Amino acid sequence: MTFRIHNGSGSFGFPVLVKKNEYDEADITKVARSILHENLAELTSQTEKWKLTEDELAQLSSWKFYQGA
Repeated sequence: MTFRIHNGSGSFGFPVLVKKNEYDEADITKVARSILHENLAELTSQTEKWKLTEDELAQLSSWKFYQGA
């Protein structure tokens, strides 16, 4: 099952593998959503240090402005 993730700048597909023979057909979506949540939580944890503050973003934006871009 692939979930489509949308945000302001675009979207991407996030595949989640669920073994169909381990769950009832009616429960596969619930299980996939749970797996997706676990994966995104782990991704968030691993990339937290990448997040820029508002000041850092403003500084980078002003750098581009001064470069004549």
